Amino acid sequence: MTKKSTKKKAPHNLGAFNNKGAKTEKNMKTISKKTLLFFAATALMAACASEDIDKQEHKGKQRLTTFQSGNVSPTRTTMEHTIGGKGKFFWETGDKIWINAGATPISNTSSNITGKTNRAQFYFSSTLSGASYLVTYTGKGSTQGDAVTIAATQTQSAPNNTEHLGTSGDCGTATAHRDIHGIYNFELEHKVAYLCFQPRSTDAFVKRSKLIKIEVTSDQNLAGTYSLGATGLSASPTSGASKTIVLNTNHFLLDNATADLDKNGSYITLAPGLHHLTIYYWLRNTTDYTDMNVWPNVKKPIEGFIPQQLTINVEAGKIYDITANLKIPSYKGIVYGEKPEAANTANNPNINECSWLASNGNPLWSDKMLWVRDHTDLFQGGMWFKKLSTIAAEQGKPEAYYKTIASDGNNYLTTEPSSPWMRSATEGFPQKLDDYFFLPATGLASGGSALNSVQTEGYYWTSTEAPSWSPSWHNWYYMRFDKTNVHIIKEILLYQYTYSLEWTPQ
Repeated sequence: MTKKSTKKKAPHNLGAFNNKGAKTEKNMKTISKKTLLFFAATALMAACASEDIDKQEHKGKQRLTTFQSGNVSPTRTTMEHTIGGKGKFFWETGDKIWINAGATPISNTSSNITGKTNRAQFYFSSTLSGASYLVTYTGKGSTQGDAVTIAATQTQSAPNNTEHLGTSGDCGTATAHRDIHGIYNFELEHKVAYLCFQPRSTDAFVKRSKLIKIEVTSDQNLAGTYSLGATGLSASPTSGASKTIVLNTNHFLLDNATADLDKNGSYITLAPGLHHLTIYYWLRNTTDYTDMNVWPNVKKPIEGFIPQQLTINVEAGKIYDITANLKIPSYKGIVYGEKPEAANTANNPNINECSWLASNGNPLWSDKMLWVRDHTDLFQGGMWFKKLSTIAAEQGKPEAYYKTIASDGNNYLTTEPSSPWMRSATEGFPQKLDDYFFLPATGLASGGSALNSVQTEGYYWTSTEAPSWSPSWHNWYYMRFDKTNVHIIKEILLYQYTYSLEWTPQ
């Protein structure tokens, strides 16, 4: 009889699980080893591939010479500026440099610039081994490395935007030095100067206008094509010399009472030097001008300027803030029926003084000079005259002298002038604004009619009464001007002509 075993068998399912678990663990160990070997092999292959790529890239770069700009200002090409601060420059896509490695400068064949950056690398296909090279930047899109053109016409698309500087004449030089890795390092020094205009105003007529351009003139050259070398720009342009730069703007706002770059910050490049500048801020107003030449009178757009003058010595690589509180001068309009009398013309120049204004006052007609009549209407056009004080200083005589004798040696307080008395005028603008005064072309009124000749002629009573043709008639002298001539004429008040009554040449 067989004795039964007392050992209990494990349940089948449980035994099966344990067996499978053992097999699984063994299999997983095997798979783990294979996986590790696979990833190790993959990593090795990747490392080898990476090494091959690095070798290829290194081999490729060995065929190029790298010139590297630093990461501190100044560099190139657009600029960031804060009022009162220095400009910070950046390189942008499309910028290139030139090096003097022979008779003719050569430019880089490529760069690593993909956007706005203050650090850039420029690659040259030539094999270069010198210890140092002269580097030049001659502007965006330039085709030569030893000349740069400062543009006489520059265009800025938006306020406080400097993208146009690269095509307006920005330039610079540097000496690139070779380091132990064969890379040439340089820091660009800018060789033009920059003006940042910041107009502001509390004048209602200005605030309702837009800034359409800024015109800058100097007694020295501002623009043209200059040669560029190690010492910077040539002393004068080699061609295309211009003493005027016009910056076209995109109708910038002028409604700011304090300087605001985001409203109208405007930039130009110009040649360094001592400049006596006249700056014309050109405005366009679509609200305040009444066209007097049509009936019924209608409002129309008007474009004209407000001038400013300053003397400034600008240095290469520096930016200068130019502020301007713009105000359009206002004049009393003609009031129909007002006649000259001793009381209301006492401060006006007499006939002798007016003859000096016409003969020695360098009368300059300016048809775009803006002015306001009676604080209500905006107009343009008039004549500049030298002040009597300026004429006196030039001739070394006291101002009182000009009351007693006319420019032709006669005393027209007692002697009738020949008729017609006339002197020629020219179109232009004063070289020294402080030496001149402006008379607007206010026109005239006559016989109860509306105003005539506004913006084309000026009529101003003198303080001198003329001998009457008869005791019942009342004669008076006046000064009349247009764009070509200045006249002194006698008027019979019987006809009731009305001219500008009270004025002063100061």
